[in-house]
Amino acid sequence: MMKKTMVTLLPDLASMVVGGIIWALGINIFTVPNDIAPGGATGIATVINHFTGFPVGVIIIIINIPLFILAFFFVGKRFTLKTAAAIVITSVILDVMGTFLPTFTEDKLLASIFGGVLSGVGLGIIYTRGIATGGSDLLARLIDERVSAISYAQTILLIDFIVVVAAAIAFADWRSALYAVITIALNSSLADRLLAGTTEGKLVYVITEDAEKISSAVLRDMKRGATLIPAKGCYTGKDTNVLMITIRNYELPKLKRLIKREDEKSFLIVGNATEILGKGFPVSALDKD
Repeated sequence: MMKKTMVTLLPDLASMVVGGIIWALGINIFTVPNDIAPGGATGIATVINHFTGFPVGVIIIIINIPLFILAFFFVGKRFTLKTAAAIVITSVILDVMGTFLPTFTEDKLLASIFGGVLSGVGLGIIYTRGIATGGSDLLARLIDERVSAISYAQTILLIDFIVVVAAAIAFADWRSALYAVITIALNSSLADRLLAGTTEGKLVYVITEDAEKISSAVLRDMKRGATLIPAKGCYTGKDTNVLMITIRNYELPKLKRLIKREDEKSFLIVGNATEILGKGFPVSALDKD
């Protein structure tokens, strides 16, 4: 039991540390020095830091404390504890690295771009382990549990919008809001891209007269299953079979070679599967609790 727990905890901890370091690079070097408030708790902390000089990481932890308490009772103990650990670890990394990292203030556009890229990659690494990072994530999860009229994504968007507008008013600079939008867009898209990379793949349909031969080869050589679908050709009127196979993106070249080897006359249709869940494929990270 202890060994199994350690096998789970070590990758979680590694993702928090590695993701936290990359995220901290984006925040410390690019966004905070340029008064770019990238939504959520980080955006609020950026504004407070600007006027008080109080460490951003400490502010983030303080903001999330009431959310931890609510989430513990309404969302789930396991989810809340993992989120709390992630916030504390990443916030400590943020403040420690902030004591020695250089800052880039020569070009706010470049700062918004690189800040968004680095923070998005860092958060994406953490998300792939099924760990939220508090702030907007935690509040949106709480609202989603209690209110059905607004979706999780809409809540995140609304929170970020409020924070960006409030920051622009506080800084008396609407250009900072525009830069923040760039940062948020890059942050979200890259984090989503990394997260999707753990669950997306290819959906392959194989029209063949040697379905059993191909399915056996797929199972033997690729350790993947297949679903047999009886079909009939509209042009020829002949009965045939269609194999439906789901694979990871990197497995496609191998599958193509395998099918060509087993049946050169087969007909392939390859499509993108935005999410694959089930036996042989991991659960979507943020669906874990």
